[in-house]
Amino acid sequence: MGWAGRRTLTHRNTNTPIHTLSLPHSPAGWSGGGGGGGGGGGGGGGGGGGGGGGGGGGGGGGGGSPRGLERPAGSGGGARRAGPRAAMAAARTVLLTGSNRGIGLELVKQLLGSPRPPAWIFATCRDPEGPRAQELRDLASKHPNLVLVKLDVENPSAITDAAKVVEGKLDGMGLNLLINNAGVYTPTASLETVDAEDMVRSYKTNAVGPMLMAQAFLPLLKKAAQDSKEKGLSCSKAAIINISTILGSIKKTPDSFFHPVISYRCSKAALNMLSKCQSLAYKEHGILCVALHPGWVQTDMGSSAGQPPPTTVDDSVQGMLKVLSSLSEKETGAFLDWEGNVIPWAFLLHAITHKVLELTNELR
Repeated sequence: MGWAGRRTLTHRNTNTPIHTLSLPHSPAGWSGGGGGGGGGGGGGGGGGGGGGGGGGGGGGGGGGSPRGLERPAGSGGGARRAGPRAAMAAARTVLLTGSNRGIGLELVKQLLGSPRPPAWIFATCRDPEGPRAQELRDLASKHPNLVLVKLDVENPSAITDAAKVVEGKLDGMGLNLLINNAGVYTPTASLETVDAEDMVRSYKTNAVGPMLMAQAFLPLLKKAAQDSKEKGLSCSKAAIINISTILGSIKKTPDSFFHPVISYRCSKAALNMLSKCQSLAYKEHGILCVALHPGWVQTDMGSSAGQPPPTTVDDSVQGMLKVLSSLSEKETGAFLDWEGNVIPWAFLLHAITHKVLELTNELR
C-alpha cells in the first residue's frame, strides 16, 4: 500500500487525534485484487481498488477501499520502479483472475510489454464479452499470446471449466504462475452493519475462490514444476501468488481499525492463512506460494477510501513484478508488500515456523 509520509488521523465528529501512521504508497493496500469497484465474485477485479490491508488480508475489488492503511516499518519511500523490463519473471505461462480492471489489467499490460513476454497469458474475468472487458479485448486483438477466459471465482463449476480451457490451450505445457487477484470489498461493513450475506460473499470471493483456483490448476502447476530444470522455487518455475492486503494483518489491525471493513479484513486474513498452508503443502511439489500486498493504489477500489491513494497502478504493478522476479524458496509462505518488505504479522509466523523446523531437525 504505499502512503508516503505520516498523517495524524482524527475522529470525524470530535476532530481529536486518533492515531498517527505511516501512509502506504497506494491504495493497493486497500484493494482486493485486480479491478476495482466491483469484482463481484470472480473476475471483477480485486486489487487496485480498494480495501484491505496488510498482514492478514483484506478484500478485493468489489467495493473499493484501501488494501492497507499503514506502511510497514522500514519500507522504502515510494521511489519509482525501474520498469517492467527489470522486474519481469521469466514465466512462460501465466493466469490472472480479475483481469479486466485496475491492478489485474495493468498486470496484463506490463506482462505483454516486457522484453520476454510469456508464451501464454490467460486473463480471466466474469464477462469477457461485456463492456468492462473492452480494453482486454482490444489487447487480445493485438497480442495472440493473450487469451481471455470466462471465470467467476465464486462459481466452482466455472473454475473447473476454465481449468479445462487453459489445459487444452497449453497442449501439454504446465502453468508457471497463478495470480489470484479477483476480490470484493464492502467499504461500509462495520461490526454494527455487516451481515451474514456480506461475510459469506467476501469469503467466497477472497478466500474460497483462491483455494478452489489452486485446487483446479494444481495439476498444471505440478506439470510446470516437473518440467522445469530450475532448482529451488521461483515464479518462473511454478508459483501461486495471492493478492492480499495489509488491512487483514492481525498485528496491524489497531493501526487501521478506524476503517473497519470487517468482511474484507476477515476474508483477507483467511487468504493469508491459506497462503501459508499452501506453501507448506505445495513446497514438496516445487510450487512457491506467497501473499502479496499491492499497496494503496489509485484504482476504483483504492479511491473509495475517502482519501487520494498515493501509489499509481503503474508503480504498484512494476513493484510487484520486480518482487515476483526475485522470489525464491526462502520467501515461500511469506506475506510481502509491493516493495518486497515483509509484513510483520506474516514475518512472525514465517520466522517461528522456520525456527521450529530448525529445532526439530537438530533434535533428530
